[in-house]
Amino acid sequence: MFRAGKGCSPIRVAWLSRLKAVSLVIAIGLCARITTQATPIVFEYTGSGSGSLGGRSFNNASITIIADADTSQIALVQLVPFHPPVYQVPDLFTSIIVAGIGTAIITNTSSFVNFTTGGVGIGDFRNADIFDVVNSVFQTYTLDTSIGPVAGSPLFNSGAVFATSDGNLNISALSDVSYQATLEPVPEPGICAIIAAGTTAFFGLRRKLQK
Repeated sequence: MFRAGKGCSPIRVAWLSRLKAVSLVIAIGLCARITTQATPIVFEYTGSGSGSLGGRSFNNASITIIADADTSQIALVQLVPFHPPVYQVPDLFTSIIVAGIGTAIITNTSSFVNFTTGGVGIGDFRNADIFDVVNSVFQTYTLDTSIGPVAGSPLFNSGAVFATSDGNLNISALSDVSYQATLEPVPEPGICAIIAAGTTAFFGLRRKLQK
């Protein structure tokens, strides 16, 4: 009923054409994101701590916070009036892993480095620090290169509560902290052409098989 001779029906041909167009748009969009992004970087903060996540307490548990960012968004900003500026970058995605509890997502975070204190850290939209690592090596660090892991002294807001996808997070004690930053490789521009060509070839083959 839906076939016209040996080929596909006009309805099915139109559907395949739309699917092909949508797939190409998605491929182009992904490539555009890759090419407009500078060098992706991953910040990792690790330590042992106590506190609670989503109403569940943890004690001397391993804590890992991983944040993805884009080096093109690093900026020198003045967070506090009359204080030296800091380098800061908005995080694209941030997760926290607490041993024995699980993994949660923290939104609206930023990673930063403070030259005065020699500390790197991650905070929320209120500029409240969640997890900091202090070491003099960070007095000349600008967030845009790989480094570490570097151990240091911990700084955190023991009375602060941070919203996560798994409920509120509170860190009441923190020790044995370290920081690591890793630049991620950027796909070559030619990969975009390969993605587009592959998408086109796939749907071309599919149309032949439908005949």
